[in-house]
Amino acid sequence: MTADLGGVLLALSTLAGRVLLSATFIQAGLQKIRYRALLPGVISNYRILPAAWVPGVAWLLPPVELAVGIALLVPSSGSALGAGCLLAVFTAAIVINLVRGRAYIDCGCFQSGLRQELGWELVWRNGALLLIAAYSAFFPVRPPLFIGVLAVVFGLVGYVLYQALNALAANRSALRSLAVR
Repeated sequence: MTADLGGVLLALSTLAGRVLLSATFIQAGLQKIRYRALLPGVISNYRILPAAWVPGVAWLLPPVELAVGIALLVPSSGSALGAGCLLAVFTAAIVINLVRGRAYIDCGCFQSGLRQELGWELVWRNGALLLIAAYSAFFPVRPPLFIGVLAVVFGLVGYVLYQALNALAANRSALRSLAVR
């Protein structure tokens, strides 16, 4: 009985994590397409890439995020590793700019109406997402239908909570910038 419960919990947690990551990458990709004209400026603000590379990266990033988001819905180690690689690159860019003292720039994470300045909370958030991606890569399970449906619900609830925390963080950034003025 314990082994069965362990397998169920493993399948549930792995798939729920994949759904959360998938929704996050799909939404990020769609938002970047929606605000495509702003994306080169957001990427340039990080001051990491050569200027000549920025248009190409801005053109490629949204479809790559969408592809990773869709691929995460199929249990495989490759899609979770792809998500982890993207998250590692994004996190490194944030850390580099925080170390440079450039926390005032927009993270560009979702390109929504909620501008979010760089901060260590973004690093921790991405670290949590990286752990979910790593967990999913190590345990690419295919659960039975009932467990799968339950995991999708848990994953979507996790995604909604994740978005709520992002909105709170973005609002806190907006309030800080108003206080500075």
